[in-house]
Parts: sequence; C-alpha cells; structure tokens
Amino acid sequence: MTNQLQTTTHYETTSRIAAYLSLVSVAAFLVLLIVLYFLEPEFNPPHLISEYELGRFGFLMSLAFFCLGAGSLFLARALWIDLRTKGDRFGGWWLILVGIAYIGAGIFAPDPTSIVESRLHGLFGLIVIFSSPIVFTLLSRS
Repeated sequence: MTNQLQTTTHYETTSRIAAYLSLVSVAAFLVLLIVLYFLEPEFNPPHLISEYELGRFGFLMSLAFFCLGAGSLFLARALWIDLRTKGDRFGGWWLILVGIAYIGAGIFAPDPTSIVESRLHGLFGLIVIFSSPIVFTLLSRS
C-alpha cells in the first residue's frame, strides 16, 4: 500500500512540475515574440511570425518555437495520467506530434532560397495550425 501511495505521489508531483514547465515555456514564447516585435519591426503584421526567423534575430524566433514545442510536450506529460479513454490518449499523442512540429518549425526557417527548408517549415506549420484546435478539443473533454 505504501509503495502504491509513493508511486501515485510521484506521478502527481511530476505532473505538477510538467504543468509548471509548460506554463513557463509558453510564457517564454510570449516574451520572445514581444521582444522580436520591437527588434525586427520590418516583420511585424501583416507578416507571419515565422518570418522573424529570416531577420538578424532569427535565432530568437527559433528559440520561441522551441519554447512552444517544449510547452506542448510538457503539457502532454502533465495531462498523461488523466488521459483514460482512447480518444484522450489519441489527443495526448497528437499533442506530442504538435510539440514536435513546433520544434521542427524552429529548426527549419521559411527561407525562400532553400526550397526544402521552406517546405519543411510549411509542413510543420500546417500540422500546428490545423491540428491544434482538434487536439485541444479532444483534450478538453478528458
């Protein structure tokens, strides 16, 4: 009984830590995006945020995408213990895919001089843009 209680406590503790890290990661993304807004005004709206990767401080946008990817992966870990149905688990795995897509968008910039890199960035962007509403709908029901 004690061992089971310790295991449950361990999962709850790691879930709380993962949830906290998810919030911190998303907050870091927002801070980086605000910083880029002032550092690279030539890429401000109506441009897509991905275009910040093409500027002098493009590494900050890549870091911002990495933060969103980490936030998604930490969120998946935080929620995992509560995902009990097949639909919930499917949503959890899909959230992991979205996190990987954010990281991929950070690795590959929308560089018009590199067709492969630009297409990979676009593919990862499509996964994020079209999948996120579905994933969060699935997960909100759990």
